[in-house]
Amino acid sequence: WSFGCGSSPLGGQDLLRQLVVRQADVPAGMTARLFTGGDQVAGQVTLDLCGANFPSEGLRVARRQVGVLDGQGHMALSTEAVTYGNPSDTAEAFAELHRAEAICPRAFVPSAVVGEPPVETAFNPQPDASWPSTAGVQRLAFDATLSDPQGQTAHEVVAYLLRGRVLMALYFRQP
Repeated sequence: WSFGCGSSPLGGQDLLRQLVVRQADVPAGMTARLFTGGDQVAGQVTLDLCGANFPSEGLRVARRQVGVLDGQGHMALSTEAVTYGNPSDTAEAFAELHRAEAICPRAFVPSAVVGEPPVETAFNPQPDASWPSTAGVQRLAFDATLSDPQGQTAHEVVAYLLRGRVLMALYFRQP
């Protein structure tokens, strides 16, 4: 993508609308929908991994998160685009993700998302070994199994892409 280096002082919802999944991107029978609060920074979490601290959350300028629902209303995937004040702020967010993975405890840790239960994260092999790279874009991908204290598990694949002032997150159950 050629975005991320724009000079919009506010981060630009117009830019973010171009990056997240849109209705035209999904097949018939599926719906792309803005999350509640998906176009807000205050009170909304972008980075939540292993109970780690993410000071870069305070450096976000704008965000937009859109989910894709199947015909039964189940989330198939979601995309989240975030702009930061400058590229070094975006790089800091990326570095924080690397640190969170490196120190992730094998224990239940609280979520940064209000109302979410504590989870234990078990990382599987990185899913992107065979994915092609894109010039000018850094990528960090995780394949993880999340468990809650009641023994319920969920599989999640997350790919974070960084370019300039933009961090893009793609959340899937399967890559």
